Amino acid sequence: MAASWKQVAATSATTAPRKVPFTQARKFFAVDASASTSGHIIQMEGRMAQRWDTHPQDRVSKWGSSCSEPKAVSSVAETSPFGNNPLGRPNRSYWTADQGGTYPAEILRCKSAEESIRQSDVWFLMTDGDVFENHVQDLAALANQVCVTNVPVCLVIFGRMRAAPDLVNISVGIPVYATATEALILFKDTHSTSIHVVAAKGAFSPLAKLPDRIDLSQWDNLASFDGDDALINECDKLGIEITCEADRQATSAVSLGPTWDSSTGVFVDIDVLLQEASVDPKDLDHLLQEEAFQQLALVCKTRRRLAELRLFLGRHKQEEMIVRLEDNHGAGQILRRMTANTTEEEKEVLAAQLRKAHAANRQSYQTQKDSPSEEAQTIRKLNRAIDQALALLAELEKAGYTADILSRKSNRARRAELLSQTDSETHLLGVDLSDDVEASRNTCSICCGEDEIMSVVLKKLESIEENTSDFFLNFPLVAAQAQQNANMISSQCICFQCATLVGNKSIFGEELSAILPAVSYTGYNKRYMNHQLTVAITAGLATGTAGIVQMFMSILDHTLENKQWCSPQSDIQQSDQEVSIRRQTLEWMLKDLLRTCITREKFSDETSSWVPYPLALLWALSDWEKRKLDAWIIQYPVKGFNQIMRWYEILQIPTSGTRTILEDIKTAKLLNVVVSTFMAQLLQSRNDRTWVHPFMQLIYREFNATNVPRDMGDQSVITSCHFWPKLEDVLGTREDGRQLLASITNSTRPASCRRIQLVMFWAIYIQKEHVTAKGFFYKLLLRKALAAAILDPGTTLPDERTLKSTLRSIFLKDGETTDPTHDGVPPFVTPFGPSVVSCGKVRCRKLFYDPDKPETLHPDLVRKQRAEHLNSVFQREARNDTGLPEPVNEPNRPKSLHYTLHMSIVKAWSAMPRSSKGTQTQDPIQASGAIELSKEDVINNQGRAVSDFVTRARERICSNSRRGNIYWHGMEGEIRELLPSFFEALRVASEKEGLDDRSGLSYVHDWTRNRLAHKIAYELSMTKTTPAALVEVSRTTSLRTR
Repeated sequence: MAASWKQVAATSATTAPRKVPFTQARKFFAVDASASTSGHIIQMEGRMAQRWDTHPQDRVSKWGSSCSEPKAVSSVAETSPFGNNPLGRPNRSYWTADQGGTYPAEILRCKSAEESIRQSDVWFLMTDGDVFENHVQDLAALANQVCVTNVPVCLVIFGRMRAAPDLVNISVGIPVYATATEALILFKDTHSTSIHVVAAKGAFSPLAKLPDRIDLSQWDNLASFDGDDALINECDKLGIEITCEADRQATSAVSLGPTWDSSTGVFVDIDVLLQEASVDPKDLDHLLQEEAFQQLALVCKTRRRLAELRLFLGRHKQEEMIVRLEDNHGAGQILRRMTANTTEEEKEVLAAQLRKAHAANRQSYQTQKDSPSEEAQTIRKLNRAIDQALALLAELEKAGYTADILSRKSNRARRAELLSQTDSETHLLGVDLSDDVEASRNTCSICCGEDEIMSVVLKKLESIEENTSDFFLNFPLVAAQAQQNANMISSQCICFQCATLVGNKSIFGEELSAILPAVSYTGYNKRYMNHQLTVAITAGLATGTAGIVQMFMSILDHTLENKQWCSPQSDIQQSDQEVSIRRQTLEWMLKDLLRTCITREKFSDETSSWVPYPLALLWALSDWEKRKLDAWIIQYPVKGFNQIMRWYEILQIPTSGTRTILEDIKTAKLLNVVVSTFMAQLLQSRNDRTWVHPFMQLIYREFNATNVPRDMGDQSVITSCHFWPKLEDVLGTREDGRQLLASITNSTRPASCRRIQLVMFWAIYIQKEHVTAKGFFYKLLLRKALAAAILDPGTTLPDERTLKSTLRSIFLKDGETTDPTHDGVPPFVTPFGPSVVSCGKVRCRKLFYDPDKPETLHPDLVRKQRAEHLNSVFQREARNDTGLPEPVNEPNRPKSLHYTLHMSIVKAWSAMPRSSKGTQTQDPIQASGAIELSKEDVINNQGRAVSDFVTRARERICSNSRRGNIYWHGMEGEIRELLPSFFEALRVASEKEGLDDRSGLSYVHDWTRNRLAHKIAYELSMTKTTPAALVEVSRTTSLRTR
C-alpha cells in the first residue's frame, strides 16, 4: 500500500485525460492593476488579454490591494482601430491601474476569481513587479488550501530587459509555477513588445529553446517571439495541448518533475511527507535526485517550510563508522619516554621503536580503509547525497526570487562548488599514507625516519572575522597580507605521524588548529586537507573550498618569502639541514596545490566550469588579450595581483612574443594602480588641489609654483631615470605598490614611464570628478585619439616627439614670443606698475596719447590706445578691452604672452608686515610660509629674504592671478630684475607724500589710487606736465580700475 504522502492519479489506467489546444482553451486572466502598472503597462496587459481571448467563457479580473469580480474579456474591450493593431485598443475605462498595492494572494481571497481559476483550463497571471517574501508565502499557502496548485498557469512578466534573464524578478508567480505540473513563464519587453520564454514545463516544454536545461545567463538562450501573434502561431504549430478542466484531478499534492513522474507515477503531499519519521530507502533515493529535490525545495521555500525539510533530511542521515589513523601500537607511549631524561643511546633505540610503531599503525589504518563493508558503502553514499541536498538547501534559503532560482545550470554549478566543500567528519576517513603515495618525504627530527611523510601544522587564529569578510572571500589571494595569517604556519617540521602524536600543541608549545600531511592534494587526501584548512582558516565555516585553498597557497608563499626559519639565507642559528627541510616541505606543498587544486575557469564567474588552477591562470591571460584594462586580472586588488604574478613565475606558464604578455599585464596594472591612487585622493579633496603636485612631478622637471610647471622647452618633461623614484613617492607607504614597481623590468621602464605620464596628464587636466579607473580609461578611449596606443602596453608607442608635444600642450608653442623690440621688462614708474601713457619697453616707447593734443590724455582714450598696443604685441588669440593677460584655462595654451608681473609684486609686497609690527599678516600665501619675512629683509637683501619674496611673487602670479603665460621659464629672473625699480618707485612715492621714512618701507599702497586717471596724473607729475584737462577729468569722471 502506498505511503500516505503519495497520491496516485485518479484517472483510469486505460483512459488518458482529455487534452485541449492551449490557444483555444478556456482561460482566466488575473491582471496586475497596481499603481506601478499605470499608463503603458496596464494597456499592454489589456491588449494581450484581448489577443488571447479565444473562448466564449474567457474571464478577466484586475488585482492589487483587492481583486475585482471576473468579467468576460469581450465586455471590456473596444473594437476601434489602434495603430496597426486590428484588435483595437483596450477599453480605457476598464484598463486603469486602480487597485493600489501588489498583493497576489488577493486573487484567491476573491471567491469568484478562485472559482474562475478552478473552472478554467489555464490561467494567466500578469504582473510588472516584485513582492516581499511574506506575500509569496501567502499566495503559496492559499493556493495549497483551495487546491488550485495543479491548474496549468502562464505567468507573464512585463518590464524592460535587464542585462540577463536571470535578473528578472518572478516573485509574484513563483508559488503557482512551482506546484503546477504544466506551467509557463513569459517575459514581455515593454520597449519592443517581444516575448521571451523564461521557463516551461509539462505540456509547455516544447516552447523552451533548451528543453533539457534552463540556462538564464543570457537572453540568446531563450526562445523569443516578436509578439503575441508569433507566440500563438508557434503554440499551434507545436500542437501545445493541456489537460482540460473536466479531467484535471483536484489535489493539493504536487509533481516533482518529469523524471519523478516516470519513476514513481505519484504526486507528493508535502505537508504529510515532512512529518514522516522515515521513508523507504528507494523513495528517499528518488527524492534526493537533483530534479526532484530542487522542485521539492522550491515548493518548501514558497510555503515557508525549509526548516522542516532540513529536519526531514536530518532524520534520514545515518551514523557512519569512521576509520581513523589511530595509535594501536604504542607509538604515543614511546614518544613520551623519548621526552623523558634519556641518554642519546636510549633515544636512538626508542626512535627505532617509534618508526616501527608508525609503520604498524599505518598498516592497520590502511587495511581498515581499503575494505569497507557493503553496508558502510551504502550508508556513506546516502549521507553524501543528504549532505549535498543540505548544502543546496542552504543556497536556496539565501536566494531571492529572481529567475536565477530556476536555472538548472546554475544549480549544477552550485552543487559542484559545494561538493568541493566539506563540513562532515567522514572526510577524515581516507588519508592515503601508503608507500607509493606522492608526498614530500624527508628526515623527521623526532623519530629520525629518513623517508617519512612530512607535515605542515597551522597555529590557531585569534579571530576568523577577517578571513570570512566579503573582501577576503571575493579576493582570497590577498589573505596572506593579514598579519595573523602571515604568522599562521608553525616552524615545526616533523613527520605527519609524529605531529599527530604530539597533539593540539606544537613542539614549541603553540596551540594548533590543523595538521596537514605533505601529500598530493588528490582523492581522499584532498577531502581531509579541505576539512583541516576549513577548520583552521574559517573555524569550520564552509565559505568555499576553492577560496580557502587559494588563501592557504598565498600564506604558504608569503611564509617562504618572508620567514627566516625557512629562508635559504637564514640568519637564525639552526642547522642548515633543518631550514632546508622546512623549505623543501613548504615548496613541495605549494607547487602540488598549484598543480592539483581546482577553481572556476573564470575565477569570479560562478557559472563557469571547474578546472585545474593552471588552466584558470591561462584563461586570465586570454581574458587580458580580449579585454585589456577591463580584464579580470587588472581589476584584482594589487596585493592579490602580485601573488598571481608569482604563480606564473612558479608554474612557468609560457608567454608569447618577444615582449612577454606578463610584462604588458604588469604595466597595465601599474597604470590602474596609479590612476586609482589619483582618483582616491580626488574623492577626498575639496577645493584644495595641492595634493595634485606629486602627480605633476611625474611629468614635469621644474615648477614656477605649486601645480604650475615651468616651460623649459624640450627639457620640460622628466626622463625615465628620474620618473621611477618620484612614482615611489606617489605610491607612498603602499608596500604592494612598491612590490609591483620592483617587478617592472628595465627594458619596459622607458615606455611604461611615458604611458603613465600621458595618462596622468589627462587625469590632472581633464578629470574633475571622481570615477573608477575603469571608467576613466573608457572615457579616454572615447575622447583621446592617442589613448588606444597609450593604454595598450602591447602596442608600440607613438614617436617621442608626439608624446612630448601632448605633455607640453599646456605651454605656448615653440617660437611663440614677442618681437625683439618688446624684449625685457618695463620698470616700475608708479607704485602700482609701469608707465600707463607709453609702452614701457625700452626699445618701443610707443605713446598712448598725442603730446600735441592734451585732450588725448583722457583715461578712456589712453586705455583704448594702450589696449590696442598690448593686444597687438601680447595676445595670441581674441583681443580684449584692456590688453591685459587673459585667464588661463587649462589644459588650453595661454592666450597671452605676458602675465601679471608688476601687480603681483605689488600685492605680494603689500601682504608683508614691517618687522616692527612683530606679527604675520593673514594673507594665505604669507601665512603658509615657513619663515617670518619682513620688508626690511627684502630691501636689505638679508640672506634668503629676496629669494623667499620672489617665491611669494611667483605664487601670486601663478596661483592667485593665473593670467597669461604663467609657465614662463624666465619669470624668476624678471621678478628679480624688477625689484630695484620697484623699490625706487616706493622711495619716490614716499618723498612725494612727505613721509618721514624715505626708504619706501613706510609707504602703504592706497588701492583707491589704483585707477588709470590717478596713475596718469602721477606719472605726468614726475615731469611736471600734468595738463589741466587731465586734472578736470580726474575730478569729474568716474574712472575704472585697471
